[in-house]
Amino acid sequence: MKCRIFADPPRVLAITAVPSMWAVNISWNSTNDNTGIKIQGHRIILTDTVSGQQREFITGNVSSLFVTKLRHNRTYQVTVQASNEDGYGRFQMRNFTTLQAG
Repeated sequence: MKCRIFADPPRVLAITAVPSMWAVNISWNSTNDNTGIKIQGHRIILTDTVSGQQREFITGNVSSLFVTKLRHNRTYQVTVQASNEDGYGRFQMRNFTTLQAG
């Protein structure tokens, strides 16, 4: 029986607002230092903390995601998980607030 070893949680390094576009760029760093198993991709879940509405993004082995169509002056929670051949590992979360209109 094979022991499953899931990916380490990514480290969310930066969330940068783009004021004129109601958008953010989310960047992170994933390593396989503890598992030695290649990272295959990421799952990013963006949750509006007021409405509870979620948007899910599945990516390849990249380290950033540009997200548009956000609401002004709203707090969002971003969750990032890395995946390897055994599936998605533990996640990293961080909150951010978009800029006010104008």
